[in-house]
Amino acid sequence: MHSSQDASDIVVHRSYNCTEPNLAIQMINAVLSGGPVGPGDRVNMTDATMTMRSCDGNGRLLRGDRPHAPLDLAFASALDSAATQADPEGGRVLTLWSSYTNHSSRYHYVFSTDAAEVYPKDLLLATADTTQEYLAVTIAETPSDGTTWGAADATVQTVSATAPLKLAPSLAAGRGGKPGVVPFTYTLLAPVIDGQKVVMLGEMDKVAPASSHRFEQTGTNDWALTGAASETVVVSFAAVSAAGQAEAAKTVSCVLSAAGKGKLSCAADACTCV
Repeated sequence: MHSSQDASDIVVHRSYNCTEPNLAIQMINAVLSGGPVGPGDRVNMTDATMTMRSCDGNGRLLRGDRPHAPLDLAFASALDSAATQADPEGGRVLTLWSSYTNHSSRYHYVFSTDAAEVYPKDLLLATADTTQEYLAVTIAETPSDGTTWGAADATVQTVSATAPLKLAPSLAAGRGGKPGVVPFTYTLLAPVIDGQKVVMLGEMDKVAPASSHRFEQTGTNDWALTGAASETVVVSFAAVSAAGQAEAAKTVSCVLSAAGKGKLSCAADACTCV
């Protein structure tokens, strides 16, 4: 089985007379591990929809640019408790992991099974620039059966030095009684460049929505897309008001050429295929 603490590359969807209760967690951590990814199911039992969250139409993995790792913030509680002689063993390490994709600015992917508040300075290999703002969108959360993955009209939250990403994994109604279900939340943080009125979020139905294996930034807000011949790539974006408030995410569908190429341009308050 796969957990957020290992680098296993086998994702088990279903086997004889049983179903993996945390399929999304397995897929997220397999893709972000940096290693190869392969389903380990019995014949005809692979979840095709979940499998395709890891790759493009050619089967090429769409991963982050760095294997996921725990944030320093994950150790803060344990270290603080260890420093307090009254409760030297009272803290614990949080399950709070992250990976990212490098474009002109960094897109972050944050996975957590614990409640936490994450500021830009807490992100993986964060720079000293505390002015960087992000748009946060939930990619997936409990339940882990794929039904809550990548909503097209997902709510967008602004994250900044004064407004943290608030993570609070919980079991959805009706799921609390299923054995083995682990509450989790998995979030995209897309950078907001000064003056941008619209932010490209990426493919919200993929583990790494802004993967550099799918998107290549060719201008301030222009993108080249790569994939299978005639593949349809559904790209999410969010407009940002003059007051800095983000609107709900919207989508545009780009059909790649016979050579598996496409272009996306984001301007004014929308992204369009060109």
